[in-house]
Amino acid sequence: MNRMPLRLLCRLLGVVLAFVAVPASACTVTKTREAAIGSYSQRAVQQRAVPALRTFAGLQCPPTLLVLLGTKALRGTFTSANAAGSTTAALRLVRSDGQAAVAYTASAGPDGTAPFAQGKTVDYAQNKLLDVLGLLGGDTVALPIFVTPAATSLPPVGVYKDTITLAWDWHLCSLVDAPVVGCVGELDEGIGKTVLTVTLTVTEFRATLSMTSATTWDPVHETRNPRDLPESRRAVSVAFGNPDIVPLESGTIDIVVPTPTGTILALDGDKATPGPAIRLVQGSTSSGLAASYNGPTDPSDDVEFSTSPPSVPADKRDWSYLPAGDAASEVAVTFVRVRARGAMAARSSFAARVPYRIPPPPSN
Repeated sequence: MNRMPLRLLCRLLGVVLAFVAVPASACTVTKTREAAIGSYSQRAVQQRAVPALRTFAGLQCPPTLLVLLGTKALRGTFTSANAAGSTTAALRLVRSDGQAAVAYTASAGPDGTAPFAQGKTVDYAQNKLLDVLGLLGGDTVALPIFVTPAATSLPPVGVYKDTITLAWDWHLCSLVDAPVVGCVGELDEGIGKTVLTVTLTVTEFRATLSMTSATTWDPVHETRNPRDLPESRRAVSVAFGNPDIVPLESGTIDIVVPTPTGTILALDGDKATPGPAIRLVQGSTSSGLAASYNGPTDPSDDVEFSTSPPSVPADKRDWSYLPAGDAASEVAVTFVRVRARGAMAARSSFAARVPYRIPPPPSN
């Protein structure tokens, strides 16, 4: 028997086995996770304005095995508890009482790339997905999942949930998978499972409303550090805010300003700012709304006056009063209504600004 081929074979096997190593750090699976899309208004959900949730999907691996030109497979198989028993059912977040649902999409990449479906497997190591996700430059590669609400109607208020299971199956070989001997190089392979609970909170729209008052002028100091003296002017601002991520529907927003105790409406202005006596002031983000004011005797503009006592319910007040622009007619005004018109922009605000004066004390 010729012993040279056997010796050569042993040496070759020794070289091959030298390349077969256990990785210094291996992929790991997080068994359970919770992720919240956030709290959004009904209209924001209906208009699909809710941004996609990017969250850790449960499998992370060392980048050293992924940047080399070896064999790679990072497979995740998707299962939704709310779509159990069907491979064609739409993915849904279901309200806690089971009486309402919000559709959603899930994907391994941003903007719906590499989409998941019930029972579908996505391989994160294919189609340059890891590059698209920007995962190859860090200390670890944590695979994400993207969840995006996709409602088609106005959802009821409530907390919506789905439980997603990702069954992981990975095989990473730093060099090449060879016949008979398997992986030549550093090898990491395994299976695991992550259970991810995703929630969405749907709320009613809540506008913000606030009122401020500032003395703007007095007959002694004028606009330099003015004080509350007889005949001084005070500007009252009632601010309305839309904190939502979507604009309000086009229409009219009524801002009602009550006459402060101890003051009288001053239709000659606050003596500190030019322009109409009554006007809208836009916030840091313009509301896009407008209100016209052509003077106290114009019934066709967007400013109205009431002499109804404060005890009269708001829906019973009379708004037909037209002050003549003198002190005698101004003293009767108890409320000013400014009607702002248009579609209010998202995350914007405006204020209705109305001037008042402090009358002199009554003579004995």
